[in-house]
Amino acid sequence: MAEEILGKTVKELKKARTNAKSNFTRQANYLNREAGRMVEAELREEFTKLKEGLRKVLEANDDCMAGLQADAQKAEGKEEEVLAKREEADGERTAEEAEARMEEVRGLFQDNLWSRYGQYELITAIEEAEEASEQVGNVPVQGTYLEGYGVLLTILEKRMKEATRVMAAWECWIPMMAKSDLAGRVKDLKVMRNRLEMRQGEFVTARRIAAKKLQRFFPEVKPDKLNRPEEVKTPKGTEKAHELVCYGLEEIAKVHKVISPEKLQKFFPEVKPEES
Repeated sequence: MAEEILGKTVKELKKARTNAKSNFTRQANYLNREAGRMVEAELREEFTKLKEGLRKVLEANDDCMAGLQADAQKAEGKEEEVLAKREEADGERTAEEAEARMEEVRGLFQDNLWSRYGQYELITAIEEAEEASEQVGNVPVQGTYLEGYGVLLTILEKRMKEATRVMAAWECWIPMMAKSDLAGRVKDLKVMRNRLEMRQGEFVTARRIAAKKLQRFFPEVKPDKLNRPEEVKTPKGTEKAHELVCYGLEEIAKVHKVISPEKLQKFFPEVKPEES
């Protein structure tokens, strides 16, 4: 018997199911009327309540079906068999109707949450990350830009994390037609970020080449010191060796007056004489 297994009679189980269905329907009707007036936090909270209501309907329906099956095992005759099948069909219909109503309200929530909040937030985050990626990619490979390139990579990483976070937060609300495109843009950003990170090695190489060239004019400085913050004495005063590599040609020429910017440019064709 149902009471022995579930602690309630079939009548009590049916009543519990009816109450759960009534509460769920009341909540769904309320949201149909008021969703357009709610802000994001309210929409999310009310949708959570609706999901909880659906869960209670399905659980009450399962309990009711289990109770009916328990009673049916002890029933005899064709009438009882027909009644059992009817009750089973009623249980299936209850679950289907509740889930269909949930999908209906979910569509309403998707329209409100995505169009009013999620779309702007996600697209903005992706566009900011794409802009940062473009800025990093446009930096020419020169030793003088090594530190600046690292700063731009850090900014890109920060914006990438934000775009990924926002994508995860809104993924379940993105319409199917837009989801593939947006997910693809985030994926492309990750691929580009990895490529740009690997490109940082080219700037390190450029810095080393510049250091070797500079040593021809500063033979007293060991090659390894040109990339370390150690001070070097020059006719113009004390300078940090690694900063010499970052100077423009005019500034380097000032250290030794006998060297003209034009001569230095033969060794640094990628740097303009007026850069500093």
